[in-house]
Amino acid sequence: MKDHKTTMYLRMVLILVIFFTCLLSGSVAESVDERPIVLKTIEDVEVAIKKGSISTSNYVDDFQKIAATYDHPEMYEGYLNGIWLCQINQFDDALLEFQKALDLIDQYPNDYLEMLILEKLLEINEKYQDLISYHKNAMELRKLAAGVDDKIYIKAIYAIADIHYRTYNVNAARSYLTVIFQESKEIGYAYGLSRYHYLYGLIENSYANTSDAQYHFDKSYLYALDSDQILSYDYIDFLEVKLATIDNKNGDYERAYTRMINLLEGIDKQSDYMKRDIYYQLGYTCYQLSYFDQALNYLNLALIADYEANTSYEVSTYSSEIYTMLGFVYDAKGDGVKSIESFKNANAYDSCNASDEIKLRRISELTAYELDELQKELAFKRKIKDANEETILLQRHYLKITTSLAFSLLMVVLVLIWMYYMRGQIQKRLYLETITDNLTKVFSRAYIIKILEQNRNRDTCILMMDIDDFKMINDTFGHVVGDKVLIRVANVIRENLREIDAVGRYGGEEFLVVLKNTDLESGRLVAERIRAAVENIPWEEKIVTTISVGMIQSYDGDTDEILSEADILLYRAKSLGKNRVVF
Repeated sequence: MKDHKTTMYLRMVLILVIFFTCLLSGSVAESVDERPIVLKTIEDVEVAIKKGSISTSNYVDDFQKIAATYDHPEMYEGYLNGIWLCQINQFDDALLEFQKALDLIDQYPNDYLEMLILEKLLEINEKYQDLISYHKNAMELRKLAAGVDDKIYIKAIYAIADIHYRTYNVNAARSYLTVIFQESKEIGYAYGLSRYHYLYGLIENSYANTSDAQYHFDKSYLYALDSDQILSYDYIDFLEVKLATIDNKNGDYERAYTRMINLLEGIDKQSDYMKRDIYYQLGYTCYQLSYFDQALNYLNLALIADYEANTSYEVSTYSSEIYTMLGFVYDAKGDGVKSIESFKNANAYDSCNASDEIKLRRISELTAYELDELQKELAFKRKIKDANEETILLQRHYLKITTSLAFSLLMVVLVLIWMYYMRGQIQKRLYLETITDNLTKVFSRAYIIKILEQNRNRDTCILMMDIDDFKMINDTFGHVVGDKVLIRVANVIRENLREIDAVGRYGGEEFLVVLKNTDLESGRLVAERIRAAVENIPWEEKIVTTISVGMIQSYDGDTDEILSEADILLYRAKSLGKNRVVF
């Protein structure tokens, strides 16, 4: 009996121990839930912010403690506060914090911290569409990150490519995208490849190449998911918005609608910029599906989000797009007054800061509606005039005389315009003949040397190219084939250059290329691309064409001396076995 009681007491003690253990564990768990992470370094803060683990200002004290472990802690505190403010979409306050830190960096240089701040500033500049600051910060970040941090360097190059795309310099954007692709492939940077395909998708979409655009957006999405970089909701969901745009262009409105409705589930986590894009695309899709009431609702929500997203700016460039869409919806609902009012609002925003292309489109849309109203008024007046035949006959008589005079005057003006145009064309043709090689249609020797003389600086690369074994081609296949080789090689060289670069026939089978705003490494990549392209030219005559290239960085010296150095490198390439680039 005593043993039985003892056993019961032991069981009760065990139960009490388990109970208090669970109770203590619960209280510890609660405290852990309140502060689930420990912040000791800048890297801890960056990871926690990107994961969304920091959502309140309770961690500001931790920021101060971390910053205090560095020299000039105010700089680091400004950076940490700035990246946290970006996480909660307070970009204006973040800009102030970053600027404070940069002002201190001017006094106490710190390239590493400046690089981190510029990386975040690029994200804000991109959201605000502040292209001037975007370009300035990208160029500075490119210099700081080169050879130091490959991933940040790729981000700087992407920003530059993005700026060229936004300013309609697509050829330059493609050139920078080539660099992004090569660099990202080399280091296995999935995020860089995602951005590469994303911007290429935008380019293809702008040319209405919807299949190619969809391919690039799909690839961008896959690389983004494969990236080890912690991505914001904005980036992943923006790819979904772009894919919905492609669906709309392809007429698959139901699929686009489904994509956008799914995005509404996480709308509270989005920035105002992303909310605006989602609501606008939903409004557009609902319009196409004839859900006009829903379309109005989403477009008005897009206007609110656009206003919130642009509180730092007097006018939003996006508002005109939203008002234009509202004009179409109101028109579809038969509300002509609100339709015209919406188009006028769109035009008002365009007149402030929209691009010329958008301005012309909006103005034409507004004009179309105003002309429609004007035509109705004229039809009404015409019915009144028809009642008085004499008046109509008299008007026709005067109109006939006026038309004859106007026609005669118009013919005179057209003849004068035609003569002026032909004179300009003749002058243009004569000028082109003086600066162009007659056979290859690239620049003549004199003009390419003149271009070189105008760009004798360290920002210019010079390529001296010579077709290997060209005399043998002439002797074997004849001068007709030789001329064909010269023309095709010249075209291949020109196809692989940017608009700002220049190529000219230096003499015989030699070509001179001037690459502006190009360092030696970038110049080497261009030269190798041209060399490979020439080698891969298919010929009916079953010949193989190769070129040897001598490349130098230009400098402020004598032109003949520069050309001589390039020529020496060219012949060194020849002596080393041809079909190569020597610099």
